[in-house]
Amino acid sequence: MSPFMIERGYEPRMSFDWDTPTAPRDHPIKRGEARALVQRKEEVWNFAQEEIEAAQRYWNLGQPSRKLSDQWADPYRILARIGHAYRLELPSSIKVHHIFPPDKLRHAPTVPPLPGQITDPSLLIEVDGHQEWEVETILAS
Repeated sequence: MSPFMIERGYEPRMSFDWDTPTAPRDHPIKRGEARALVQRKEEVWNFAQEEIEAAQRYWNLGQPSRKLSDQWADPYRILARIGHAYRLELPSSIKVHHIFPPDKLRHAPTVPPLPGQITDPSLLIEVDGHQEWEVETILAS
């Protein structure tokens, strides 16, 4: 008796062991259950594929790329301190959660901005419930 047999209760499988385990012949083949399982897996796969495709259709966040988007947004008023985080007063056009940790916030600049750094919000127009810019001319395409 080998130490493996004493510890585990069966002989170890050897790499040169050519006997492959097979199902006993008296085991009934359940083709109906196998087909039902395959059909259920196909339904789940198709559902997941449709959901992923639908989610990817609306992936665009309105910015050409995340790296080119604004690094810091306008100054917003702090409404309350919640533990170590802060609740901000955000406009409805910003679709993010209104509670931020302090490392994501910074003090508003006290130096007046340079010309052209501030965009005039009165130039925004409302189209289908979204705020958009009105284009006067296209300079190059």
